[in-house]
Amino acid sequence: MIVGTSVAKSVSSLAGRWYGFRLIKSQTGSIVIAIGSDQDTIASKPVSSPDRIYPAVINTAGDIVYKLGGTTGNDLTKKRNTSEASDLTGGDGEVMTVFEPFYYRYDIIVDGTTTYEDWKFSVNPIPGFTRMPRFFKGIYPAYYDSVTDKLRSVSGVTPTTNERRSWYRQKAANVGSGWCIEPYYADNVLYHLLVAERLNLNTQEDISVGAANASSGDWNTFCGGYWPVWTADGGQLSSYADAGGVLSVASPNAADVRTGEIPLTIENWGDGTLTLNTQIAVMWHVRDPWGHTWKFKDGINIHNSSANGARVFTSRKAANFADDTDINHNLIGNIAENDGYVSRFLAGHILPVETAGSSSQHVGDYYYTYYDNSPDSGWRVAFAGGLLHYGSNAGFACFRVFNGSSDDYSYVGARLCKIGK
Repeated sequence: MIVGTSVAKSVSSLAGRWYGFRLIKSQTGSIVIAIGSDQDTIASKPVSSPDRIYPAVINTAGDIVYKLGGTTGNDLTKKRNTSEASDLTGGDGEVMTVFEPFYYRYDIIVDGTTTYEDWKFSVNPIPGFTRMPRFFKGIYPAYYDSVTDKLRSVSGVTPTTNERRSWYRQKAANVGSGWCIEPYYADNVLYHLLVAERLNLNTQEDISVGAANASSGDWNTFCGGYWPVWTADGGQLSSYADAGGVLSVASPNAADVRTGEIPLTIENWGDGTLTLNTQIAVMWHVRDPWGHTWKFKDGINIHNSSANGARVFTSRKAANFADDTDINHNLIGNIAENDGYVSRFLAGHILPVETAGSSSQHVGDYYYTYYDNSPDSGWRVAFAGGLLHYGSNAGFACFRVFNGSSDDYSYVGARLCKIGK
């Protein structure tokens, strides 16, 4: 195994090439070590290349209507490699980030008294690797189209919130086979793919703090409650925002950002006398993957009991996603029973087993559980990402497994996805 990027190129065949990262099981730092089969693959990171992860408009069958990106690869207002305008309003289909199929492997390695965790990725099948199917993730937070009774990923609309997870699940399923809201298993793999690309566990530290720096009270005043502040694309204030507010942002759909942030400013914020300077986090073109509002994760159910602890059950098939059940779900393990900053993940996952960290250690994200309130509270659902006022608590791995399946809030929404083949 090659560790690091300063080693000589190996003689591995093209088909056997892979790259990834290694972390020490007990490490508190966020920086991880690059590993791979050869120096070129470590450097090029082919699974994350723009020809394998890219923005596109797709139809309900999961076919590419056209790729997006213009001449920079990041301008959503243009079709890829052209100056021809795209339609981001849904007329041509859903606006999604496409992840072409790839293969991954997770290993625990014990070397004396040190335990390592390795994640490996390849564009080619390798014995012992698991296939990740073609996957589509909504670039925009989900919007409910009442005319078609479907969830959408489109620009220029106020994201839909204040509904139960089961409601979002059904409206996504109405789009067609394989459509769902963000599946936990896919986000878990994609988080580790992101770490392999960026070599940093802490998404806020590495990419963007995201929209997480506002005052809770000012948000409540400005939106008459904790509703979305801007539209799905970030180009306008939402339908809930104070009419006197003034949003300033430079063409967010045309921004030359693949992974990073889009700054925005809101004048007359809060009680009408303040200014909010914040930013939209961007991850592989996806807007607000953390910060602004929580997003439900599906295919994951948590059961709390004093007899068995906080157990997590997951599923990979959208057809099996359901609330308050372990039927057609697999037990992946027990997770932390107390709130706190994540200090160690459940092996192979982005759910914590320890919460003894801080905002500057390890992943740097906070975790909320209901177990420490009521150990026998039974079934819980999950949402993640954090809120507009969560500061360093927010991030890709900031999970809240506090609420029941009957709960809905003005600050919790979803994101449309599709599991392909």
